[in-house]
Amino acid sequence: MAATKGAAVTGRTMPFCNPNQGQTMIKNLYRTGLAALLLAATPGLAAVTPYSGVDDGEIVGGGSANASAAQAGFLPAAAGYGNVLTNYLDTVPLGFNASFAIRGAIVTLAAANLGDGYSGITDNQFNPPGTGLNGYSTIESNTDNARWLGFPGGSATFTLAQASHSFGFYMTGLELGLGNTLTVTFDGASGQTLNLPIATNGGVAYFGFTSDDAFSTVTISRPGADNWGIDGISFNGSVPEPSSWALLILGFGLTGAMMRRRAALAA
Repeated sequence: MAATKGAAVTGRTMPFCNPNQGQTMIKNLYRTGLAALLLAATPGLAAVTPYSGVDDGEIVGGGSANASAAQAGFLPAAAGYGNVLTNYLDTVPLGFNASFAIRGAIVTLAAANLGDGYSGITDNQFNPPGTGLNGYSTIESNTDNARWLGFPGGSATFTLAQASHSFGFYMTGLELGLGNTLTVTFDGASGQTLNLPIATNGGVAYFGFTSDDAFSTVTISRPGADNWGIDGISFNGSVPEPSSWALLILGFGLTGAMMRRRAALAA
């Protein structure tokens, strides 16, 4: 499927595909362009322009022509709203943490810790040579286990240090047979949800969008048992001063401590 830029649409929920029609339908959508299925819904919400590319079934260390083309289209559009930060996760500490920092954002996971190679920041992946059915870093090969983020059966929320008009990321290891739901929810215009395309046979994909309204939180959700991952996360923002960033991290830590204490008292 060639990378596509969708027409700007408005609405609280904008489906890219109907997963209930099966794998044949999905393959046809990839050939004809996902943008053709965008549906306008409730008026008055922000116009959203999507950018999408899927390399269905691509192996680890193989090509990512469609996904890379989608990112190449998205980044200049995002830059039209200001500086763009892109986080490849190779310098983020390994391990599962419920909350951690990347450049310009705090990431909060709502998912079980299934261990290395599945959950949190990991440099391990379970793809035998010649496959790409599980999550992996977008820049790795079979002998180069760079880092990526996994949260099977749950969600990751990005709380941005500065409001953004754009958000984009790579996805790896998605399989339609292990779940037909993948959503991105953001808080612009009182909240909107985008239903994303899901590859049939793993591989790599890219999804990004720009919005007329600024937003400060983005949540990526995928229920089910699929072992998949994200990498190359982009949004508008500048790197905050160390002092202000430290205060933001401290605030999240205190909030988490209070929630744990309340849960203990309730028990």
